[in-house]
Amino acid sequence: MSLKDGKNTRDQGPQLPNTWLYRVRRSSSVYNDFIPLNEQNAKKESPFSKLSGKIKEKRKSARTGRTPAAKGGSPAFDFDTVPVRRRPYISGSGAGERSGAAFFIVPAVICGAVLIFSFLFLPTLFEKEIHTVSINDGGREFVADTEAETVGEFLDINGITVGSSDYLETPASAEIEDGTSIIIRRAMDLTVNNGTESTNVTMVAGTVADALDLAGVQTEDGDEIYPAADSYVRPGMTIDYINVETEFRTETKVLGFKEVTVKTDKLLKGDQKITQYGQEGEKEVKYKDTYKNGVLFSSEIVDETVTKKPVDEILSVGTRVPQPKQTSSGGGSSSGGSSSGKKKGSSSSGSSSPSRASTEGAPEDLQSKVDYAVNVSVTAYCSHCDPSGVGSSGVPLSKGSIAADKSVFPYGTRIYVPGYGTGTVVDTGVSGNRLDVYMGDQPDESACNSWGRRSLTVYVLK
Repeated sequence: MSLKDGKNTRDQGPQLPNTWLYRVRRSSSVYNDFIPLNEQNAKKESPFSKLSGKIKEKRKSARTGRTPAAKGGSPAFDFDTVPVRRRPYISGSGAGERSGAAFFIVPAVICGAVLIFSFLFLPTLFEKEIHTVSINDGGREFVADTEAETVGEFLDINGITVGSSDYLETPASAEIEDGTSIIIRRAMDLTVNNGTESTNVTMVAGTVADALDLAGVQTEDGDEIYPAADSYVRPGMTIDYINVETEFRTETKVLGFKEVTVKTDKLLKGDQKITQYGQEGEKEVKYKDTYKNGVLFSSEIVDETVTKKPVDEILSVGTRVPQPKQTSSGGGSSSGGSSSGKKKGSSSSGSSSPSRASTEGAPEDLQSKVDYAVNVSVTAYCSHCDPSGVGSSGVPLSKGSIAADKSVFPYGTRIYVPGYGTGTVVDTGVSGNRLDVYMGDQPDESACNSWGRRSLTVYVLK
């Protein structure tokens, strides 16, 4: 022990320079209690710790001229045998302080450089590359910048969903580069009407024919499709398919005959005779029937063939007008009787041609129409007397029919009979200056008997 300045140095312990190579562990009078810093940090395995320890050893050996102790050993100092050389400690400018400060600055500069490099360049090294892509989503086009590496990742990030019926033209696994084009074909909803049935179809693209195929519609030539089969589909389109069927059928038609009137002088004026009876003909008509969705739409004649020609009916009409026979003032003889013998009240006795009379007794409304007047005997008959109902001229009997001698009054002669009215000669059965007027349908002979036989002046009309 030694005293310095009247103080016990043992209590305070040896005073050594407090540089970065040494630090005081605790108060002690034993010099060996001061452990070098490199030994205290020997347990730390970091590269900086090992490097610091080696540097400390070299600096220590350079100052003291001793060889550093073996790894893990303690300093080879024996203060009982080795004289201790003490250097005065000069604060602030000592060589040990200068060398320690220099060694601290170098690692600090390196660490700072590393920190600056990391701050400036590491984010760039690990930052994802940004690419510009174009998107066509069902016809909607836009451009976007993205850090996504694949198409699928881009769609997920942006919440773009591709349905099961949609079509992603660009594969989801494709890597994204600048200018990558992402095309999504969106499915469209269509309606296919087939007759009374409607089918909903979903498709991305195609023609009307493709939509019909998806709907299970079997098309045939001649069917109608609206819009046209080669038209491209569009969202919300309605397609109408009309099944068209045609059938052919043949019908037999009746061909009517014509009625032809021929004038002839071989017959007296007013006489008519059918010289040729008409016959109906036949023809076969071929039709084309068109059905749309099972309903008859149209019927068209495609062919006609006459299998039997019709025969015209010819009616001959007489034009010859005979002149009345003149008789003596004392009267004339009559001859002949009823031509058919069917008229009731007819006489078989002969008679002379009727004598002409004055036309002054004709009704005023007929004065201009009277051709001449004659005196005749007038009787009557009816349906009870002649049930055939048809005159000899072929004209049905009715009120206004008159029977007369054709040689005196030809068929068609119009005569005004006072008390009866105007009638037309359509029948025979009497001769000479006799007329038989028809009383119509009667149950018995009462009407005829009531008329009786009358001698009258009748007026032949023009």
